[in-house]
Amino acid sequence: TKLLVVLGHTKCGALNGALASIPAADAAPKPDASMLEHYLVALTPAAKQARAELPRAPDAEVAELAIRINVKNTMRSILEVSKPLRQQWESGDLMIEGGIYDITTGKVEFIGGPQNVGNLRSLELVEQPNLTPQSSSCCQWC
Repeated sequence: TKLLVVLGHTKCGALNGALASIPAADAAPKPDASMLEHYLVALTPAAKQARAELPRAPDAEVAELAIRINVKNTMRSILEVSKPLRQQWESGDLMIEGGIYDITTGKVEFIGGPQNVGNLRSLELVEQPNLTPQSSSCCQWC
């Protein structure tokens, strides 16, 4: 079985930028927008969802959640957009797992991926527990 890992990372400057740009996110895109601006627009749904789920939390906590949401959204998008990958995943020839790389510790926390549900495969993502020996519940998502 092949494995495709969608890997986000902590302290993501792009997601911090997307969080900061939420107030302007509904404005029409500039005709001469840079690649960075297009990238920030693509991250805005994860940033908005995280801010909505944690309206009073500090930006650092919201960014952590936005990183997880973005990994999950990316896994879902891969299966929605790529017919060959979706077919391999549906047949069981491809596993997809999400992970968060901690740039401080160098460790990866695997957060799960699309799972089998009975005889059907579902795009609903299932959280996997953090099984590292040093793991502790550091936030409400762990």
